Amino acid sequence: MVTINWPAVSLAMVLGVVVGALWYSKPLFGGAWQRLSNLDDAALKQGFMPRLALAVCANLASAWCLAGFFNFTHSNSFFLGALAGLELCVGLVAPSMALEHVFGRRSPKLLAINLGHAALVLALQGGLLASWK
Repeated sequence: MVTINWPAVSLAMVLGVVVGALWYSKPLFGGAWQRLSNLDDAALKQGFMPRLALAVCANLASAWCLAGFFNFTHSNSFFLGALAGLELCVGLVAPSMALEHVFGRRSPKLLAINLGHAALVLALQGGLLASWK
C-alpha cells in the first residue's frame, strides 16, 4: 500500500512555489528570463492569479509523485531524496524541456534557467520528502 505523508507533500509544494518565486525574481534570474522570453512588465502582471494557481498545482503534483516514488525506492535520507529528485529531473524533465526549447527555437540560456529551477526544486522536494518519515 502506498502511504503519502500529506503534511510533507504540502510543505514540499510550498517550498517549490517559494523557490520558483525567488528563482524568477529580478535579483536572481527573473530579468534574464523575462528578456529571453520576450515578456515586458505589463505582460507579467496580466493573469498573475491563474499562473500562481498553476504553480501551486504543478508543485503539488511533483511533490505527490515524489512521495509516491519514495514508497518504492525506500529513500529515507535528505541525500537519497535529493539524488532521486535530480535523477528524475535528468531522466524525465530535462529531455522533455530540451526538446520543447530546441523545437521552439528558444535560447539555450533560457533552457539553462528553466532547467536549473526544475533541478533545484526537485532536489529540495525530494530531500524533504525522503527525510520526513
